[in-house]
Amino acid sequence: MYLQKSTLAPWALAALLLITAAGCRSGEQTTRTPGEGTAVIALPGTVGPLFPLTIKSYDMQEISAHLLSPALTRSSEEGDIVPVLVKGWQTDNEQQRIIYYLDKKRRWSDGRPLRAEDVWRSWRFIRLHRDKVNPQYRFSRIDTCIIRDSLTVIFKFNSPVARPAQLTRFPIFPGRILHSLNWDSVNAAYGNAFTGCGPFILAAREARKLSLKRNPAGTALLAGLDIRFYDGAEHLRELLSKRLVDLAPDVSEDVSRAFKKEKAYRTEYSGERGFTFIAWNLRSRRVVDLRLRKALTLGLDRPTIADGLLGNLAVVHDAPTYPGFRDFLDTTAYRYQPEAARRLLDQTGSRHSIILLVNSENALRLQLAQNIKSYWDLLGVTTEIRSLPWDRFLAALQKGRYDAALISWVQNDVFNPTDLFGSGGIKKGNNFMYYRNDEVDNALMAALTVARRKARRMAWYRFQRAIIRDMPVTVLFSKRIATLISKRLKNVKIDASGYLNNPRDWWIDPAPDEIFGEQSD
Repeated sequence: MYLQKSTLAPWALAALLLITAAGCRSGEQTTRTPGEGTAVIALPGTVGPLFPLTIKSYDMQEISAHLLSPALTRSSEEGDIVPVLVKGWQTDNEQQRIIYYLDKKRRWSDGRPLRAEDVWRSWRFIRLHRDKVNPQYRFSRIDTCIIRDSLTVIFKFNSPVARPAQLTRFPIFPGRILHSLNWDSVNAAYGNAFTGCGPFILAAREARKLSLKRNPAGTALLAGLDIRFYDGAEHLRELLSKRLVDLAPDVSEDVSRAFKKEKAYRTEYSGERGFTFIAWNLRSRRVVDLRLRKALTLGLDRPTIADGLLGNLAVVHDAPTYPGFRDFLDTTAYRYQPEAARRLLDQTGSRHSIILLVNSENALRLQLAQNIKSYWDLLGVTTEIRSLPWDRFLAALQKGRYDAALISWVQNDVFNPTDLFGSGGIKKGNNFMYYRNDEVDNALMAALTVARRKARRMAWYRFQRAIIRDMPVTVLFSKRIATLISKRLKNVKIDASGYLNNPRDWWIDPAPDEIFGEQSD
């Protein structure tokens, strides 16, 4: 699932034009020769689908958006717009169109230049198949896309918008594969004859490994990236101990602590753009009563649970945003009050058994579910943990076959929780709590569209207060992300926007003895 500030100048005088500066690399970087060395990234799970319009896994989204199929722009750590495939853009003072100027140096991996026709065909393809793509690519507010010339494309909106660059962010496909506009043939291109405009392209794919090679028409310094998928913490420890990994994002506290003094690695921390929470099925008679949801929340010692599972890598809060969000509502979190919880349960007159849904691939959430069950058992509420593989877990969520569910919601772009909490998200299958509130819908609309900064902040506060009050979810914590980086991998920049911010600038300082990633298992 997927998160600006902008000042709009008069169109006739000085429309907003943002130009990226290539910038010289300093020191050693100026001597780097492109195409040297292969770095290894370690991620949990298995290789998932690569077709960018349907990916739901956060890590696979990151790989697609930053390495293989970038959009015209991306979001910075602060939520501002950063150019990717464009050198700049203009918006008018009526807030009803945006003009993009493509970077003429950008080329597809087959050597062809990026052109406005590629953007137009990509938009047309997505609009034609709007029922098949992820909800964030359903462009209901874009009226049309126009090619002005080979390097200029214009998007017009059907009503004024405050952040047009945010509404026109989607993966760009090479136009030559879109002539038929056939969904299956375009999808197949991501497993066969892959052509990309990112810093890397797909070279090989296995169940637990992706091999990417440098885009020959790009500027990446590495020759390639190998992405290895591990099966649990012990497998990751083994890979790290053998120095088979150069970068491991979002490791557990145990792994982070174990390798803290390891000379081959350093640790960087960043804030998670999201939170882990309990989703309440408001169509379930067992949890529809607000008093019961509040009782089960007050009956959880969340700081103790978070500290036991994550140590110093968790921040407990109630707001349905995250601590690094500029309009985060920093309220006092619900305290552990078991006696108050029991009184509320007595008021409801029942202690129904609860089905707690969790996906079986996530070890942390399985442990979290066991902790929650222990606390609810103390309240006299029997809890059945139902652990399902990811696909079946999602199906159970969307069909409402649960009472409570453990899930994390993380944005890897501009923060927009509309699909999760807005009424329209119910039909899309993302508001799986079945939560409806006009106040929340209106607050989110204002927060995401109004131009004045103060008005946006007040709208975000109204949204957060309403969710805390109505409790369609119980927010448990946001994570601090610990990333292990080998000391031979240089110039890696990590912040709240992710671990793949600048992969084309990474380079390898060859180790004097055995080289990382080249030992056998």
